[in-house]
Amino acid sequence: MKRLRYIIFVLMLSACSNGFLASDNVAELVVEGWIESGHAPVVLVSSTLPVSSTPQPVSDISKHILRYAEVYIDHNGQREYLTARLTDRFTVTNYFTSPTLRGVPGDTYLLHVKWQNFEASAVCTIPEPVAIDTVFFEKALDDTSFVAKMVFHNNPGVGTLYQSFSRVGSESNAYRAVNFTTMDGSAIDDIVVETFMRPLKNIGADDVYFHPGDTLALKLATIERPMYDFWKEYANYSNSSGSILGAPKNVKGNVSGAIGYWAGYGIDIKELICE
Repeated sequence: MKRLRYIIFVLMLSACSNGFLASDNVAELVVEGWIESGHAPVVLVSSTLPVSSTPQPVSDISKHILRYAEVYIDHNGQREYLTARLTDRFTVTNYFTSPTLRGVPGDTYLLHVKWQNFEASAVCTIPEPVAIDTVFFEKALDDTSFVAKMVFHNNPGVGTLYQSFSRVGSESNAYRAVNFTTMDGSAIDDIVVETFMRPLKNIGADDVYFHPGDTLALKLATIERPMYDFWKEYANYSNSSGSILGAPKNVKGNVSGAIGYWAGYGIDIKELICE
């Protein structure tokens, strides 16, 4: 999807012992994937990158991107093998997808990944999407600095789970999770107003506001409980550690036989231009 600030290399950090970096980590399979309503699946496959006190060349990272894994999805009694594609949208430069399979709300998708002696699997169901009512820019500091707003109706009695994403610029850019904020519909109002600021590339160095001429796409995703727990745990860990190197940890996902997650998203997207 995405879509998103991707966490594949956060997931690939192995745990430290007594605060010291380990150098003898055993490789594990890493899977990050999603399928959205109306869209093709996206699956990123890699192996863990051992954390070491010895400097490692950047070129070593490419060795952990698994371009020749076998990836397929079982859906409605049919098996769909995914093909590898190159991309510059994600942290991992190779992903697997399908030219024909598209996500349908209410349908269940069983993912399989095989590589060497590794086998991983996970299942997800795409929840029914919730429509975005409106999106708009609101003045922040002055006539040239704005934040974006998204408004949608929630039914607290249903207990829908949400995650939101934003994409700044062209369609070739990836969506990023908004501060990894998850929302439990049973604990929020029936009218939800969410504020979006420009994602930071370098903390403390970038302008967090939108300006006239900026283009933005906002995505509201309904999610299942395993993904809600995943994003919430990652947010708690990230906020408490202050640094991904402060206390490396593999956030528990829903993939059996690998580190990572396989998510079904029911989505609605609205685009807007700051004027």
